Amino acid sequence: MRIFSALDLPLEVKEEIFKKVSKNFRIKGVKLVEKENLHITLKFYGEKSEEEVLEIIDRYESSLAQGLSFEASITKIGAFPNQNNPRVVWLGFDNDKPFQTILNNINEYEKGFVPHLTIARVKDPMAKKEVKEILRNTRPYIKKIKFETLVLYESKLYPTGPVYKPIKKWKL
Repeated sequence: MRIFSALDLPLEVKEEIFKKVSKNFRIKGVKLVEKENLHITLKFYGEKSEEEVLEIIDRYESSLAQGLSFEASITKIGAFPNQNNPRVVWLGFDNDKPFQTILNNINEYEKGFVPHLTIARVKDPMAKKEVKEILRNTRPYIKKIKFETLVLYESKLYPTGPVYKPIKKWKL
């Protein structure tokens, strides 16, 4: 099964983000991430066997400390691989350290990790010019978000888009 770990967002935050994003990115050739799929990926594992998934759950169970919940504000907008060649549009945070602390806690920290919330994918190269303009002129701000839940998700890919199903949740 295809899996990843992520921090979940409160529904009201997902709604606020989706409302703002759908207003700014009404561009042909740009696909928005569905509101229900908004999350902050911490670790993408890819295809794993059931046995490997159980090992990951056991590792999280034994190493995840309590008291790791935190607040962060969305203050950045960017793109992967970069702003001149936007393929994935993302929102970033005012403070990356709490995200890194959680990854260290579950032994999954990777150098160069950028905590982010993917909001759109640029499917048509013709849309890149318009997306670059939005990236240059947008200063996002979403009030403090309380992160309290870490989720291990299964990701199933369909022609209509991915569907994420929680496998296990942990309170931070």
